[in-house]
Amino acid sequence: MDFVWEQNQKKTFRHLTNRWGVSGLHKKVNVQFSPRMTTSLGRCYPVRKLIRLNSVLNDRRNRELLAETLCHEMAHVAVFSLHGKKVKPHGVEWQALMRMAGYEPRVSIDAKEIAGHKRRTTSSKYIYTHYCPRCKIKFIAGRTDRRWRCESCSREKQPGVLLVSKRLRD
Repeated sequence: MDFVWEQNQKKTFRHLTNRWGVSGLHKKVNVQFSPRMTTSLGRCYPVRKLIRLNSVLNDRRNRELLAETLCHEMAHVAVFSLHGKKVKPHGVEWQALMRMAGYEPRVSIDAKEIAGHKRRTTSSKYIYTHYCPRCKIKFIAGRTDRRWRCESCSREKQPGVLLVSKRLRD
């Protein structure tokens, strides 16, 4: 990022955090670019006051998208500072901050809007069927995680362990 653009962003965020009622928050947030981020543009860790951004946003052609993504993630930190964990990540409080900043509150962006974005061409060649033997619920996903549990069983304080079967994608 060039120096002039970075200074303008700092002024913008100072103004926004004041307007959002969290003066000085912009000074406490650490922003990092990560080449490991490939499926999202940004990630916020509000407790740690850390924002990680996809390195593709460093491309000069993505300046507007970088500003919007930074605002999106900064709004998460601001909402957490104002309301704690009791509100939804993209709830009405977050949406209000995004509108105050002049952005339409959106949670996804079409890949065509991202300059230099390399579309992932390889997806898993398998589909995983997850099945709960207790309540007979079944769902299909493109990946699996052994930590996943049946929601309804977990609510009833049951283990909720899922049986997983794997098959080739059609």
